[in-house]
Amino acid sequence: MKRTAAVLGPTPPFLRWAIEHDCALRDIEVDNLADQTFRQLRNVRELSNGYREARVLEDICVHPAPISDPSKVRAFHADEVFDFFGDAPSLTDRCGHCPANCCARIKTDWAGCFGLLPMDLNFTFGHTPVAQVMPTDDLIALVDEALRQENGFYQLWPQKWFEEQSVAKLASIFQSVVARRPQHARLVQFADACTRCADHNMRLFVEFIPGGFSDGIHWKLNRACENCRYQSQTPREKGTPCPMCNNRHPDDLGRKAKVLGLRPYLLLERVFGKNQTEEFVSRYQKHRDQKSE
Repeated sequence: MKRTAAVLGPTPPFLRWAIEHDCALRDIEVDNLADQTFRQLRNVRELSNGYREARVLEDICVHPAPISDPSKVRAFHADEVFDFFGDAPSLTDRCGHCPANCCARIKTDWAGCFGLLPMDLNFTFGHTPVAQVMPTDDLIALVDEALRQENGFYQLWPQKWFEEQSVAKLASIFQSVVARRPQHARLVQFADACTRCADHNMRLFVEFIPGGFSDGIHWKLNRACENCRYQSQTPREKGTPCPMCNNRHPDDLGRKAKVLGLRPYLLLERVFGKNQTEEFVSRYQKHRDQKSE
């Protein structure tokens, strides 16, 4: 049986990143800091995004997908986050002045210390449970232009931890790139993360994830170089050099995992019942209309 997946169909390569900084809200003593931070702070980030995008009404955070049928509306209660992480003032106190809280602008901007950045800048994670067909805006090409080096992008990722000198180089590259796409929130946040790590001597963890495919049950990564994650047109066997990094090990066959679901969002009708959900959705749509005026 298929899960309610955040994404169906092909997924582009993407960067998964997190800043190493002491914090009472998460554990930083882990091998894969980006994945673990995402798992630990995802709910806080979703609520924070809800406040920023005016999707919270009566302490209910509503999923950003367009509303056509009240029975399909997904949401969660803010108290589910506050009960675990502390109330809004305490979250603001923890995150408000944290050097790792990237792109914070308002008091409810929390958990800005991690993120996902797709290579197709038009791709969105978790905003729709249907396959996406959109023009590609290629971040790899933008980075190569900034580096003035063909295929330079793939030379950046053999390491996952970026410290003082290497993160300063990364900051310079992505500040140049973000000037070309200043309205792309995920790109701006990653560029800010690089700059903050360089300025505050914090370590940055970045993992380059190859493209893949979600069938609604499993997410299977494509075959790629185990070193730089480049996806060759034809499978590479042992001894054949990677055209990007010259690694002679065979391609990584690609791991399989469960698809990304829509947690913490649940069908609101299962919580409120049909009548109360319809009444709430009506109020919520008026609230959204007022915010857009």
